[in-house]
Amino acid sequence: MISIVLTGRNDNYGGHFEERLLDTVRHNTSGLEARGVPFEVVYVEWNPLPETAPLAERVAAEFPAARCFVVDPLAHRHLCGNRNIGVMEYHAKNVGARRARGDMILITNPDNYFGAGVLDLLAGSFDEDTLYRAARVDITDPSEVDAAHRTEAYAEDPAPFGWGAGDFTLCSRSLWERAGGYREDLRFTNTHKDAILVNALFDVTARAVKSGTTYHLVHGREAEASRRVAYVWQAADRTPQATYGHEDILVPRSVGERLTWLDLRPDLREDAQRREVPVPHTPTALRLPPRPFLKRSLKRLRELLRRKGLLSRRG
Repeated sequence: MISIVLTGRNDNYGGHFEERLLDTVRHNTSGLEARGVPFEVVYVEWNPLPETAPLAERVAAEFPAARCFVVDPLAHRHLCGNRNIGVMEYHAKNVGARRARGDMILITNPDNYFGAGVLDLLAGSFDEDTLYRAARVDITDPSEVDAAHRTEAYAEDPAPFGWGAGDFTLCSRSLWERAGGYREDLRFTNTHKDAILVNALFDVTARAVKSGTTYHLVHGREAEASRRVAYVWQAADRTPQATYGHEDILVPRSVGERLTWLDLRPDLREDAQRREVPVPHTPTALRLPPRPFLKRSLKRLRELLRRKGLLSRRG
């Protein structure tokens, strides 16, 4: 069985989010049903807004093959290292992957339609030690899926095909476990964590295949600049994590058929309520080197401060 893992929340991200979520799930699951592929949908709603019903309720009601998890907003306050991030996307996907029941883990997004080539790939057989990726094409309307005139994004991307990896990453549960899932020690950013994962998977197996195309429905990206943090992602630790998915701090509470709330552990709730989510802090080892202009400017500033006696020679 294939576990299709995706995440979101009830904040209408990018406009028409619920419509995109439901339409892509309908398209992708109907294609799998037509090919007789056993699957489940694992939808993780992270840090939902309290004034609106979680989208997980709609997903669970509409799709019999869906299992939905809603992650407590206090868990977000406990974990998040960037006050500009409302959804810790890859922590959420780890939550879904950890609780998935399939032999194969497929990570995708609520704005990705699977092309015929991808659906045919999913109807085939898999090698336990191979990472499967797909090309990505941006579209403005679902009618463009499988249109021959579209051109692949990231055509020159070498194995393990890290660009746009969040749109389609497929591997066996065994390979996923050996790589340790998405990095949970990088709590200041969502950026490039998909690329870090596919490189970690490639470290384990050195076997990657790119087949078929996913079609990404273009949408708005509100406040993206404030959320993104530039860092040297290639230097991030890729040692497999001992655990992932936050089973140690999330307590399941069933609230309906195929719908489970994951509450923050009781002994952590009071501290989480008091905690202020910080401005993002990039670890020293991952910081980008200063640009030459900036280095020269800082040097001149230090010299000026020394001449005025405001900075010691050792400063």
